[in-house]
Amino acid sequence: MGTLTFNVTLFREQFPAFANPVEYPDAQLQMYWDMAVCYVDPVEFCYLTGDCLQLAINQMTAHLAALYGLIAEGQNPG
Repeated sequence: MGTLTFNVTLFREQFPAFANPVEYPDAQLQMYWDMAVCYVDPVEFCYLTGDCLQLAINQMTAHLAALYGLIAEGQNPG
């Protein structure tokens, strides 16, 4: 398996809610992606590969970005 890296262009295509680079800078999305691989580990305990693994990590990235966005707005996504 090749090493997966964050592909911001693909992420923004898959999740248009995060398409605005001013509102969601690349570095911020990279931070969420780095966190996402702690939940969807591409090496340990993961049976997904290739595009499916990339999508799963991107989905977790979007989830974390959305949650942290709500928290920053003072909402309780609980």
